[in-house]
Amino acid sequence: MDLGGFRVVRVKFDETCQSSHCLYIKKHVVRVESEATPPDRTLFVLNVPPYCDEDSVQRIFERFGPISAVYLRSKPGNITADERSTEESYFRPAPTAPGFRCGYVVFEDSQHLSRAAKDQYKDVVVLSTDARPIATGVAKWCQDYRLRWPDPALLHRSTSDYLQTHEERVAQEKASAQETANEADEDGWVTVARGSKKSVSASTLSKTTQLTPKERRRLKKQQQEKELLHFYQFQHRETKREQIAQLRKKFEEDKNKIAELRAARRFRPY
Repeated sequence: MDLGGFRVVRVKFDETCQSSHCLYIKKHVVRVESEATPPDRTLFVLNVPPYCDEDSVQRIFERFGPISAVYLRSKPGNITADERSTEESYFRPAPTAPGFRCGYVVFEDSQHLSRAAKDQYKDVVVLSTDARPIATGVAKWCQDYRLRWPDPALLHRSTSDYLQTHEERVAQEKASAQETANEADEDGWVTVARGSKKSVSASTLSKTTQLTPKERRRLKKQQQEKELLHFYQFQHRETKREQIAQLRKKFEEDKNKIAELRAARRFRPY
């Protein structure tokens, strides 16, 4: 059954319920696309009851194909990067205020979305079964509280792996820095690394000492050419002043020269 562009899906909490609840679904269409909810694979769901969670919504549509993600929100809108990172992190967000919500069901393939959008949904879908019950009341509160905290063993394993990877990366960086610390460049200079207390190797010294007089003169000339200019700020200011003074002096000389040329070109009939 269709209603205002939406397809109606009837659900009920369990087998004992005499009445059903209606969900309204359609393909997700937005002007601004989001990486979390691509339009070609996302199903938009309205009127999700308060007792439904992500798992409950997923079991309604999982018969059409694999589902990569389910998002529930209090109002429609794009799923931001912060919300995605929160959903995928160990610490789940605090439960929202009770009420009807909307959802986004992201399939792994666009064909699965087409099947879900075109199905007639003639049968009423039972959400809470003996195999997959939905917690309510105090059990629901306790479940939400437990889900807010990660599994200690899983968190410990994750942090240990991260620290191990970080220590290996730091060790590699130190090793590479020590290898290049005492190597001379093409000009014979040796880069001194911070915190390195090792002396220059004999091979490096031999490279710099076993130079011909001509190579030493060339090396000395290169060092003189690489001398730092304008190292201090006042030197930079003085250089600018000198350049301006030279420009003014040349301007005055050119001005006097033009005046002399004009005076020499005067018409003298007698």
